[in-house]
Amino acid sequence: MQVVRLAVIISAKTNLKGMTVKKTLSRKQRFFNKINLTTDDEVYVGIDVHKKNCHIAVRLHNQLRDKRGRIKHQIKSLLLQHNIPEPDGLDDWTKQSIVQLRNIKLCPQLRFTLGVMLDELNYLLTQIKRVQRELKNIYSKEHHSRQMEILQSHPGVGPITARQFRAEVFSPERFDKPTQLTRDLIAGVRNAL
Repeated sequence: MQVVRLAVIISAKTNLKGMTVKKTLSRKQRFFNKINLTTDDEVYVGIDVHKKNCHIAVRLHNQLRDKRGRIKHQIKSLLLQHNIPEPDGLDDWTKQSIVQLRNIKLCPQLRFTLGVMLDELNYLLTQIKRVQRELKNIYSKEHHSRQMEILQSHPGVGPITARQFRAEVFSPERFDKPTQLTRDLIAGVRNAL
């Protein structure tokens, strides 16, 4: 576990753009009161490097999936813009439809543009598979496997949802109520957008 020295300073004057920070201040104060600290104490915060690395890998996976969606949208837009009929199976992006895209007769500039887009799609698919293998490896290790089993024991929670939860919620025991956890998760989703 990596340990970082952090000086705790809580001040009502610490605000951006002159906004009041009463809600943030009271939440921080409750947290420090819970662990019997004053604002002048120094705190040693333990960062679980394994969880941090998992968080990074899950975020990378999500970013790659988003990029894959954007490039698919760009390819379809290119086809639509130039009145090029979509090959069969493009709704599901089958391998056969991608091969058909590569074989469509086009002018050299469109051929080049479509080729670059298809190369990017192929690269993203390869990277997504690579990251998925790494995530499977990470979450099959001993310090994750038990928590993953518990999370997946709930109806409707599969490996992807459990993995996402483990990555986003570092320590669920810090929440007093389920609504606090929900607010934290929603805030995390909003910040990611």
